[in-house]
Amino acid sequence: MKRILPLLSLSLLFLIVSTGDFVFGNQSFNNGIEIKDSWLYLKGEKFFINAVGYAGWRSAQWPGTDKVDLKLVNLDFKRIKEAGFNTIRSWAALSPDELALAKKYDLMVIQGIWIDPTHDYSDVAFIEQALEQIKQEVSWSKDFDNVIMYLVITEPTQEAVLFAGEEKTIDFFKKIKETVKQIDNKPVSMDSWIPLGFLDHSLWDVVTFNAFMFTPEPINRAIGFKEYVKWIRENHARNKPLFIGETGGFSVSKKKLNDIGFGGNSQSEQSKEDIESINQSIAAGASGVCTVAWIDTWHYPSDPNAHDDHPWEWDGILGIPTKNDLEGIPRLVYYDLKRYNQAIIIEPRQAEVYYSSAPISIYASDSIENIRYRIDNSKWQTLSKQNNHWWIGNHDLKDKKGIHRLDIICRDNRGAAITRKSVDFFISEKIEALEPRIKISIIPDKQTFSIDDVVSLKIKLTDLNNKPLAKEKVAYGLFSPLGWKEEYASGITNEEGELYIKSTLKLERQTQYPLLTVGVIDTESPYKNRYSAIEFLAIKAPQEAKEGKSSKPFAVYLNKSYPSNHYIPSGWTGDYEDLGFDAEYANNPHSGNTCIKITYSAKASHGGGWAGIYWQNPLNNWGQIKGGFSLKGATKLTFWARGDKGGERIEEFGMGWPMGDYPDSDTAKIEKIVLTKDWRKYIIDITDKNLAYISCGFYFFVRKEFNPKGCTFYLDDITYE
Repeated sequence: MKRILPLLSLSLLFLIVSTGDFVFGNQSFNNGIEIKDSWLYLKGEKFFINAVGYAGWRSAQWPGTDKVDLKLVNLDFKRIKEAGFNTIRSWAALSPDELALAKKYDLMVIQGIWIDPTHDYSDVAFIEQALEQIKQEVSWSKDFDNVIMYLVITEPTQEAVLFAGEEKTIDFFKKIKETVKQIDNKPVSMDSWIPLGFLDHSLWDVVTFNAFMFTPEPINRAIGFKEYVKWIRENHARNKPLFIGETGGFSVSKKKLNDIGFGGNSQSEQSKEDIESINQSIAAGASGVCTVAWIDTWHYPSDPNAHDDHPWEWDGILGIPTKNDLEGIPRLVYYDLKRYNQAIIIEPRQAEVYYSSAPISIYASDSIENIRYRIDNSKWQTLSKQNNHWWIGNHDLKDKKGIHRLDIICRDNRGAAITRKSVDFFISEKIEALEPRIKISIIPDKQTFSIDDVVSLKIKLTDLNNKPLAKEKVAYGLFSPLGWKEEYASGITNEEGELYIKSTLKLERQTQYPLLTVGVIDTESPYKNRYSAIEFLAIKAPQEAKEGKSSKPFAVYLNKSYPSNHYIPSGWTGDYEDLGFDAEYANNPHSGNTCIKITYSAKASHGGGWAGIYWQNPLNNWGQIKGGFSLKGATKLTFWARGDKGGERIEEFGMGWPMGDYPDSDTAKIEKIVLTKDWRKYIIDITDKNLAYISCGFYFFVRKEFNPKGCTFYLDDITYE
């Protein structure tokens, strides 16, 4: 969820969607990179990805517009290495200078490539531009042998996927992978998340999912985080490496968004839960984990000029509390992770059940020279070092059923104890105990629901012989990614092992995949096994309701995150700190659910007495890179605008950027517009304009001279026709 920077009243079709298992053999890539047995290997050695999420922009910096300070990047990477991380994962591509600094500190890089996650993936112009961007960024990355994987596009929205259609979305993803491979044959993955759990992820070399212990609430409350990650592994990453691309994220913000850790944590709580996120990811079978974030990300989710009290802006391992603390102030979690990263227990897995013996597998730092272990209070024994980082053993516990504890002590070359750790696990005297005892079935009341129906389901619990399990406590939750709607509760099964539930969520009136999560704890098992099920409920609008999509005009903005919005309001200029921008203002839009609200303070923060925003393509393109769209055939640029009070003067509205190595083919504008309180349509005539190449789809300027006390105005339905 950490990022650098979208209704129908007819009947709905309700389906249950299941995902299959995919089996793949070993793979070899450039620079001695291999995938074997669900693990990444580097030069013959199994590699546990112990990553930290990194974006080098500090306070008051706009990602992609402002340059990172390489002196600060150097300090960051030095500290990251000292903290025991072996990998940096980025959301946008690190520059050659940043990649060189990572190599200097022997840090591997998972190179993120930022593609708009909200766009229409069937849009030919968007696809061509995205692939061209990928070519450019892979071309400068390919010669760095510390780049071990490409992570392209972060958390595509469910709305964008369904707008384009699943088939066209998968085709786009295949083109992404093929484009990377043509330049650099290294593993390629997509930075996915649970709203896309209904999609087939089998095309990726490594399966990457972002997962947090505090959100979505229905999943974590119903089944717990370990079962959450285990479901991802079993349904999408069997026989493939599973990389948890974002986890941790516990924030010390004052603001709390829920009661299970989404903000409002103390530093000790942040440290404890960030580390527990890593432990449970490993226990669920992940072969790599990324903790977010390295520093407080002022730029997400809103204005980088202010450290807003939102949890995502206060989850840094290093705090950036003010604009004067650019180097960052290590929080408690930094020091605790530094100790934790010295030796990571991969097996035995936390709370896992093993038969007869316990495998021991420790991934340790270069500073570890000796590891000794014991089971319970038995005699201390020495683990064998297998290669540079792995210490391996196996402890016989035959006929010793029950809970056990592994303790380890790790020492450096002087014999000093660097870290001590422990993990609890179970031993079963019967191999049958490793098999599940409870089967969970999810059965919809009926196959077709209309928009006004209540979504009703039956949950049924049986043993493996289909015998009903009565009086079992069941936790369940329903989560709808569209609108991020959540509900969760619990109940007791009846004599037939059944529990009936009815949703109170009002789902969006469009095609979507909400998901139902069910969790049960086996109270009769000495191991207190947890069982879980996640099912995606496909609610599909009739086909005729979608047909208007292709007839819509070429959009700059129709609604927040509408998949056919074609330009990004990234070009802030003049006294840009005087501007406030809200692209999802829901009070009195001209059409749809949202409009754009713009506030101008007229403080002249940079001495210009004016400010403006350019809608650009691609992000932050001031004519220095190739991008944009051909708008041939359009005759007018139309938009709707209104003032908050009436009388607000906007100096210019227009389109086109005439400068740089790649200037737009033409420009057009209207000037000195005085707004009214009511919505009014404005038209810019472009009949005779050369529209072959337009990278600036829309802009405005406002001046202090004519708005001395500032002003507020609104925009909506910005389109080319």
